[in-house]
This record gives sequence, C-alpha cells and structure tokens, in this order.
Amino acid sequence: MLQNFKDQIKFKLAKILTPEVDKRLKIEERLAVADEKIASVDLYGIAPWYQENFWEPPVQIALQNLCKPGDVVFDVGANFGGLSTLMSRAVGPKGVVCSFEASPRIISKTQRNLVLSGCSNVQLFHNAVYHTSGQTVKIYLGDHLNDSIYQEYGEDSAYEVKTLALDDFIAHTQLVPNLLKMDKELLVFEPGRYIIDVDFTALGTNNALMYGVKTDNKVLFQYNAYSHLLASTYLDWIIDLAETSTITLYFEFQNGTRDESLAVQGVKVNKITNIRSSNYLN
Repeated sequence: MLQNFKDQIKFKLAKILTPEVDKRLKIEERLAVADEKIASVDLYGIAPWYQENFWEPPVQIALQNLCKPGDVVFDVGANFGGLSTLMSRAVGPKGVVCSFEASPRIISKTQRNLVLSGCSNVQLFHNAVYHTSGQTVKIYLGDHLNDSIYQEYGEDSAYEVKTLALDDFIAHTQLVPNLLKMDKELLVFEPGRYIIDVDFTALGTNNALMYGVKTDNKVLFQYNAYSHLLASTYLDWIIDLAETSTITLYFEFQNGTRDESLAVQGVKVNKITNIRSSNYLN
C-alpha cells in the first residue's frame, strides 16, 4: 500500500513538473522516467535545465505563481540552489534574484549549480540573515545538506558566519523584493513588542479553523471559528516577546474540515518602538 501511495505521488509530480513530451508517456513509463531522473540528480547537484526539478515541489508550485517577469526576489536559505534556479527562470532576464546561504559547507555547491544552470540574473551572498548586521552566529553541521543554527553534533561541528540584516541590504542596494522566500528557522525576533498584520482571504463558512501565533512550542494566542469570519475580522495582533524567539503563524483545520479557498497573500511584522500611554487615554 505504501508503494502504491509513493507511485501516486510520483505520478502527480510528473504531471505537474515534467515537460510536455514526458506527459505523453503511459503512466507506467512516466513513473520509470521520474525514478530515472530523480536518480540522475547526484548528492549535491540539481537536474539539468531541460529536466524537471523535484526540489520541494509544493514550494515550487507557489513560486511559479508568485514570481513574475522582471521581479526582484530574495531566496533566504538557498541551500544548493534548487529554488533559486526556479526563481531565476521565473523572473527572467529583466528580473533579479538575491540568494543568501549561510553554510560554508554548502555555499560552493550553491555557486556551482547556479553557474551550471546559467542563472546570470542571480547574485549569491554568503551571510546568515539576521536582525542585525556585522555580528557572528554559529552554523552547526547537519545531515546531508541540512546545516542549521541548532546544535546537533556538538560544539566542534560549528562554523562562525557573519550576519546580514535585510533592512541594511535593501538600504544599501536599493533592491526592494517583490517576493521573499525564507526558511522558517531563520525567523528570529529580538525581545520587544511587535504588531503582526496578516493578509489572507477565505470564503468557507462550514468549517472549524484554528488560527494563531506561537513561539517555539508556546502558543501566544489563537482564534477558533469558521475561516471566512477569521479572514474578515482577526487580521492584526500585538505580541510581546520577553526573549529572542522564533515566531510561527499557523492555520489548522479541526474535525476533518477544510477550505480550499483559503489563501495567504502576505504577512508583515513590525516592531513597535514609540508607544505612549497617553495614546490609550480618552
């Protein structure tokens, strides 16, 4: 049964991502093609430009819809360049892709793959994206290509990498991104008060959606209602962080319900620095 499930997934991926010539093949032949092309991607490489790219398919589908010709887009946590390559082709020769990769172990492979894929509109930066520029953070060795800020193999496995704040980068380069793709583990916020502005739409009225914000494994707050009500009412929140934390915004449907119309357009997080008590007085 598990093998049948895997075959179904491969079939769906092949249908979405493979060239038209492969789509004309019979189902059995198409699965064989998918197996062969997955195997052809070596340990640290990506598929040739004329073959499909199976790197994080759900993210690819979103990027194909969001990246427009001529856009400026950022890939924060580029890894070996699989998604940067896709973004490069989507924005075209008049677009710009800024890719950021922190790991010294991975960065050379990222550069190699971008060059071999002909991504002349991509600029690669070897920095850890952080809230402050010019500091040093430790990047720990992980499995395969999963180096991380989280310690897994001991202190001896750490690299020290210089940090870069995106606000400083944008101010210096004048490149304002139309789209920012960022790995979740890099969303680190220093202590303070923040306002979170969520832009999402939903039409469902016969479901149960749990929607909220949590830091690490602690829920800061959450709402539970049908999705259309939440999308039209609860969009702005203020949170207080007592220590440096990662923030996760989550949508979880309860009791087997769903809403296919739910679409997140964007999220803005701004630090509040000038609140006065008089603002709240009548």
